[in-house]
Amino acid sequence: MELTGYHSKPAASLRLEVKSTLDAARAASIRVRQFLKDNGLEEKQLSEWELVLVEATNNVAEHGNRNERDESFGLDVVAETDGVEIRVTDYTEGFEYPETVDLPDPLSEGGRGLFLIEAICDSVVYMKGKGMNCLVMRKGCDEEQIVFDTDQQESGGGEEVESLRHQVAELDEALDGMTEELSSSYESLAAIFKFSQELSKQRDLDEFSHLILDHLLTITESDWYVLRIKHEGELRTFSVSAETVVLPLALSRDPDSSLELGAAKARQDLWIEGAESFTENEPLNHFSESKSGIVHPFYLNEDLVGTLSVGNTNEKKPLSAGQVNVLHTFSDFLALQILNARYQDEQIKSKVVSRELEIAANIQRSLLPKTLPEFDGFTLDGFYQSARHVGGDFYDAVITPSGGLLLTIADVMGKGVPAAMFAAILRTVLRSQQELAAQPAALLQRANQLLYDDLDGVDMFITVQLVYVSPGGDYGVCASAGHCPLLVGNPKSGKFRSIEADGPPIGIMKDLQFDDNKFDMDAGSRLILYTDGVTEARNNNGDLWGDDTLAQWWKSAIGTHLTAEALKNNLIDTVKEFVGDAAATDDFTFLVLADDKLKE
Repeated sequence: MELTGYHSKPAASLRLEVKSTLDAARAASIRVRQFLKDNGLEEKQLSEWELVLVEATNNVAEHGNRNERDESFGLDVVAETDGVEIRVTDYTEGFEYPETVDLPDPLSEGGRGLFLIEAICDSVVYMKGKGMNCLVMRKGCDEEQIVFDTDQQESGGGEEVESLRHQVAELDEALDGMTEELSSSYESLAAIFKFSQELSKQRDLDEFSHLILDHLLTITESDWYVLRIKHEGELRTFSVSAETVVLPLALSRDPDSSLELGAAKARQDLWIEGAESFTENEPLNHFSESKSGIVHPFYLNEDLVGTLSVGNTNEKKPLSAGQVNVLHTFSDFLALQILNARYQDEQIKSKVVSRELEIAANIQRSLLPKTLPEFDGFTLDGFYQSARHVGGDFYDAVITPSGGLLLTIADVMGKGVPAAMFAAILRTVLRSQQELAAQPAALLQRANQLLYDDLDGVDMFITVQLVYVSPGGDYGVCASAGHCPLLVGNPKSGKFRSIEADGPPIGIMKDLQFDDNKFDMDAGSRLILYTDGVTEARNNNGDLWGDDTLAQWWKSAIGTHLTAEALKNNLIDTVKEFVGDAAATDDFTFLVLADDKLKE
């Protein structure tokens, strides 16, 4: 009996040697389809055989290329009046053909190919050999040709018909699912490609998020969306479809109080199923008329990035699996763009801060004297080390018009560019008022008057100590604006004196009064001016070096008749030994003056 759907023709055959690549396999499938069409097969049968060939040959191509002989596979096609037989011969390691081929789980990555082949063909035989395998597939007639007479149905053939119909229904369902999955994947890829191009043209991430999420609403047939991004312990609204205020969500809140928090904690999607999904305090209550929707949390390296909520207020079925896949793809893509933009902003800010610190460090270095002045009969040395890139400490030493020596040490409250700038301004003010050098208190008062408004405007202040040494070094005059004590000592007499601060810092009040403290300087006297970074140096145990320790070191060191340079090095080594490898917490600055004259 000649089967309907075939034109009566003698048996025809086709032999192809196909390269083991997906492109070549696809081309071979098209070639076979044309061959079968030329031999009388109708469109429905052609489509079925094409699907079978795609699944069979793609499998060989994907698992081939393991050896030189495996670079191609054979394809034999025989078209007869009673059906078609196709053989696929490959040289792979082969596989174990299952005893039964069932419809795989929708989420399964494999198994659909064999199921489709079994469902479409009348018979399938797989012969696994050593170094060569052959898959033989035969089909004699299409679904319309499956005819059972009444006698066969009555004798039990009806069960076979029902079973076959059930298999066909499962096959249709699987094909529909695959078609939707492929369609959604194509839509996702096309949209992402399009939006990637858009993103390269403009940098407004907020506008970009609206663009891509509005497109998502079209694909998912939804009405609204809310995109939140995690920031500082909260889920903050990044983008919303309507002009609606959606308040931030603290991640510390009860997850049952919010669909978004619940989804984030469960690390899985939560479905919106009517108004009953929304509690009284639900942040998404603006959209409580939604008939359906979904809340999707998305992560990067196991860390929560944010949530995307999408809903529909019209009567319609819930989102399909394909639409959910699109939503997942869009949210992951958008999250990467947001995180990338955040990273770029941080990089820019970091570069700006680094540049600001570099500028401040340059300012700071410019404040320190390149060389200290020579003062007859004395040696002078100083040291500065910042705890960070730049600090607010500085020291200075200048010979006054009268021949005296004015020493300055200061500590501006704060770090960075502002501190460095105020230090520079103070240095300029002090150097410009040299006529007041022999009266340190009056000089401090003048500096406060000039700087108060600017310091008060930024809530900053400066501690300063000025020491004037008379020509010849017979006496000194000290004035302090809230600074550390001046230490004076003499190795010859053994005398030691600490002159305490007696005035508030510059910038605290508009009208400040300071006092001059005059002291005698016997032959061999030594002075040290320092900032609190010296006494507040800490070791790994958190212990302070302290004022008392500095005083004890000073008493001991001045008894050795060391020069200013030797005293400087001795102090640095002593403090380093105490601190060890502990990180510095404050700037370390001091200035030493040593009298090397011998007076009778």
